[in-house]
Amino acid sequence: MRKTGARINLIPAVLVGGLLSALATLPLAWPFLASSRDIAILALLGALQLALPCALAVMAARILSPTEVALIGLTEVVFGPLWAWLGAGEAPTSHALFGGGIVLAALAAQAVASGGWPSRAR
Repeated sequence: MRKTGARINLIPAVLVGGLLSALATLPLAWPFLASSRDIAILALLGALQLALPCALAVMAARILSPTEVALIGLTEVVFGPLWAWLGAGEAPTSHALFGGGIVLAALAAQAVASGGWPSRAR
């Protein structure tokens, strides 16, 4: 899309994807045993942990290279076990720490190789 200069707003696609996902998983939620408080917490988590990051990733893809977008997406794989470690006490293995270090090193190397921020964001 960047090469052709297309200016398509993909934020509505994120919304449609979320709605389709909700519809697809709705039968799996039967019988509905969640309280209204639980549903409110789940809605908040869905908005903050899924919708907002997806929308930000779509907006960032307009100015970042595909490599940078992919590497940033991999940080979720790195930080997921970290949050489980900090929040629930689930200590990651040495292999998980090593793999996370590789991903973070690749992200840092990409940032250095590209000269830091994209020229359009400066």
